[in-house]
Amino acid sequence: MQQVYIRRAADFERLTAWVDKGNTPLIVTGDAGMGKSALLANWGKLYQESGRFLFWHFCEVSERGAHPVVIMQRLHESLQQRYQFNLEEKIPYSTEIMREKLDALVQQDVEPVVVIIDGLNQLDEAQGTVDWLLEALPPSIRLIVSTSKDNGLTGEVFEVQPLSDADKTQLIVDYLEQYGKVLDKEYRALMVQRHQTKNPLFLKILL
Repeated sequence: MQQVYIRRAADFERLTAWVDKGNTPLIVTGDAGMGKSALLANWGKLYQESGRFLFWHFCEVSERGAHPVVIMQRLHESLQQRYQFNLEEKIPYSTEIMREKLDALVQQDVEPVVVIIDGLNQLDEAQGTVDWLLEALPPSIRLIVSTSKDNGLTGEVFEVQPLSDADKTQLIVDYLEQYGKVLDKEYRALMVQRHQTKNPLFLKILL
């Protein structure tokens, strides 16, 4: 879990409710540094701790990680391992067969299978690549993607909101506490008043 993260209960509840009822992709959007990855990482950890299966892929980890075939290979292998299902079988390259194989794996679970693709905007190539990836995923999968730009996706949009003044104050206190430091109330108030500090990443850099 992130060392310093301001958890908003409403955000976590919305993600969990969508998993239980959603039938279209959930598109998590927001400006760079707004906390999309942090939200998904922290919620995802709690979701997994509840005993439910979740697969997530971070497209920004490496150039190879931004290739859609790699995402499908990792997902296929993770599901095979979870269900001990044809472990020697290699992932097919036909989109139609891939959907069928993944759907067969997903049907092994009574709980929704959640797939998170973080940083969808980092995927190789262009819109056609995104379309291919989404086409290869069966509708039985609960897909959550994060992106900082419009990929032309169809689904429910979840825009990560800026920090409130209360959030900023809490982040300042918690962040500095890691290093055994405290900021004077006067300077803390000045920092909270700055418009740019509504962005968590900007605020942490400032600290």
